[in-house]
Amino acid sequence: MALRVIGIGGGVSGSGGGPVPASRRIDTVAPLRGGGDLSANRTLTIDTFVGTGPGAVPGGSGNDSTKFLNGSGAWATPAGGALALQPETPAGTIDSSNVTFTIAADRMGMLVLNHVVQIEGIDFTRVTTTITYAVAPDTNDVHRYFSVH
Repeated sequence: MALRVIGIGGGVSGSGGGPVPASRRIDTVAPLRGGGDLSANRTLTIDTFVGTGPGAVPGGSGNDSTKFLNGSGAWATPAGGALALQPETPAGTIDSSNVTFTIAADRMGMLVLNHVVQIEGIDFTRVTTTITYAVAPDTNDVHRYFSVH
């Protein structure tokens, strides 16, 4: 993946009050590469993620939602086939004071409260099958847990 910075060798006027001097630099750190002073056109590139450092997500084969990006930077199919989300309503009373709910199995997943994805470690915690909200859901709230199978 490349980004070209062009047409600024002689300086470009901006809202900052004058042209950008050709001695100004664009410096990069990994995974972004390229840059230099602005005396000429510059091309910036980004490394592809390969599992050992930062980088851009490699292109997949179309819109294949049955694969995941594994730790080596390759698209892979999970053992046993495609990933599936199994929805369930966590057990417990939604009454504006209860913060503890239970799910059927200790599986990685996503908690949704009133159509908003909750962030684990901020909005709730999960220890095995117990979900604990940081703030109790209101009486009329609706929540679902989508576990990965």
